[in-house]
Amino acid sequence: MSLRRLAWAWPGPCWWPAPRRCRGRSTLHTAPAVRSDSSTLGFRRALGFGDRIALVDQHGSHTYKDLYSRSLCLSREICRLRGCADGDLREERVSLLCGNDVSFVVAQWATWMSGGIAVPLCRKHPQAQLEYFIQDSRSSVVLAGPEHVELLSPVVQKLGVPLLPLPPAVYHGAAEDPGEGRLPEWDWRDRGAMIIYTSGTTGRPKGVLSTHQNIRAVVTGLVRKWAWTKDDVILHVLPLHHVHGVVNKLLCPLWVGATCVMLPEFSAQ
Repeated sequence: MSLRRLAWAWPGPCWWPAPRRCRGRSTLHTAPAVRSDSSTLGFRRALGFGDRIALVDQHGSHTYKDLYSRSLCLSREICRLRGCADGDLREERVSLLCGNDVSFVVAQWATWMSGGIAVPLCRKHPQAQLEYFIQDSRSSVVLAGPEHVELLSPVVQKLGVPLLPLPPAVYHGAAEDPGEGRLPEWDWRDRGAMIIYTSGTTGRPKGVLSTHQNIRAVVTGLVRKWAWTKDDVILHVLPLHHVHGVVNKLLCPLWVGATCVMLPEFSAQ
């Protein structure tokens, strides 16, 4: 579903500013990084929630401190792979193919910590469709859970895009002291954060780019409308390549310090 359509579908005021349409690397403008309000980025808020349980999945329970430190470690790996000595990908696209578990959050946050734009993929799409998304978004690297490496390997080899399999530490890594690896207090508000592809009902799917400020506007609006609190627990069974699964049921609870219980997929049994 297009982000633009979804915004108009919500009752009350539209919380999603008009998204930018991604047409490739040459049309993206990298906004200058300036020092400003660090709460713009949801993952920074994790530092304030510390040992609270952020997520429960088939791998166990994960605290906010776990998510932050694992994401920080992965962001360093991404930057090393891309040769970014200053730790800034400058809006390079990073495609993600992860399970419905902690790996998605860590991969997404690591991409943002690196200054990249996350492009969520769907494991149920055929290789030709995955190839289209990776190529159309001009992703410079693909992050994949170990269960998806075999599916993606021929695709990335054909496109000449490096594949970074997610290490075991993403799922079970011990949290380091966030103070040992704090990110610079940069403000990425006007930079691209995520590209979600439309369903393609009138043609090939189109990549819709949202900035960090777009995402913050939606999340904070939903937090107010739904009266989210840190004591809430939500069950997550939705796919992670559409807005509702990523924003409404994942970024919202993580914004307020609540707990998200993720199942691999929906099952009536």
